[in-house]
Amino acid sequence: MINELKEVFGLEKYEALLLRASVKLGIASLSELANETEISRTAAYVPIKKLKEKGLLSVITVGKRKKYQTVGPKQLRYIYQQKKLSLEKVILNLSKLSERNDALESNFRYFSGVEGIKIAYSILVEETKSKRLSSFDNSSSLPKYFDLAVLNNQIQKRVKKNIALSMISAVPEIKAWMRKYIEKNKKELRETIFVSYKSYPFETSIVTDGSKTLVVGYEQKPFALLICNKMISNTLDSIHSIIWNQYRV
Repeated sequence: MINELKEVFGLEKYEALLLRASVKLGIASLSELANETEISRTAAYVPIKKLKEKGLLSVITVGKRKKYQTVGPKQLRYIYQQKKLSLEKVILNLSKLSERNDALESNFRYFSGVEGIKIAYSILVEETKSKRLSSFDNSSSLPKYFDLAVLNNQIQKRVKKNIALSMISAVPEIKAWMRKYIEKNKKELRETIFVSYKSYPFETSIVTDGSKTLVVGYEQKPFALLICNKMISNTLDSIHSIIWNQYRV
């Protein structure tokens, strides 16, 4: 439950622990909340203050003593819904700001690290209007950075949208995991051809859909660069077609 509270309401660990304790105890003093969570009174002051500011905890006076009470489950649902509405409003406003840049010829988005690569690929698949992606790929070092289960999850996102993939792969050798990968080509809406690594030493992987291009680097510092430019995408598509037609049997 703690992880869910942290994720849904954006809480720190101590805040989530104190919120759960408050729900369990009902009306409780600071000492009672501290004992329930095994957090010292001193350490509990700041998270309790933050819970009050977020509207998740209220203060009541019983006799001369100050006690704390959380909002009920229905109120928690209301607060969550309000957060969703606020988020949607923020996204709408950000979208309006983004639209001001639509007149620019190109739009570049940089993503850092393995998590950034996952996000960039998800954006490409989610936003594309094409039913076929073209890629230049050197996936020989992929297992160093991605668990194959993560790779399969990314593939299923594409398959779920019924998007095919034409992949040109240049690797020094075809490894066992890649052979298993190729065996599922038809099921995963993928066509794959292998080209000479000496002739085409791809240092990055590139995926294009005709309007966007995703460049991914795995070695040293993993990154992804999402480029929204039709001229670049069309040029890469043309090069892809030349190599594809040359090597495809």
